[in-house]
Amino acid sequence: MNNYKGRTKEGYETALNSFNKFHPNRDFNSISPKLVKKYKSQLSECCSANTVHTYLRKLDTLWSEISELKNPFKGIRPKLTDTRDKYLSDEDFLKIRDTCTIPWKYKNRYTIEDLNRNRKYWLLLFYLGGIDMFDLARLRYDENVINGRIEFKRAKGSSGAFCSNILLPEGFDCYLYLVPIYKY
Repeated sequence: MNNYKGRTKEGYETALNSFNKFHPNRDFNSISPKLVKKYKSQLSECCSANTVHTYLRKLDTLWSEISELKNPFKGIRPKLTDTRDKYLSDEDFLKIRDTCTIPWKYKNRYTIEDLNRNRKYWLLLFYLGGIDMFDLARLRYDENVINGRIEFKRAKGSSGAFCSNILLPEGFDCYLYLVPIYKY
């Protein structure tokens, strides 16, 4: 596993741990296509076909790299399936954006801004393409806002992917940081 880094290494470790969970302490000689089919069947009870496919593909690759023995993982993967689109319709988005979420019992104790802060954070996370709270909390006007865009490298998943998003008016104004999460 020393040849792998970041997400790749974690993916292989996850697949190995999954296999070891179902069939602990197996040596190479005891892993057969029959056992792999049993693993595939057990894993299919709790995971999607695409997840099972990914785990078996990773185990197949690892086996090929570390063993000269016949690969029991070869050709046992399920077919990949199309995933459901996970989009939010314009109507649903407008409902979320425009609905005032004040529970009646809190009306006199909190301001409208306090009561809608979580919704505004969710919207900001959505506008920024699914940014996580850790990335959001570290964004600063002086470092990340360039020509009306928020530019940063993602820390989520150790991907380091560069993101450049338009700064929308729904952002929070608490200069030096983009949002006041750091206060909490």
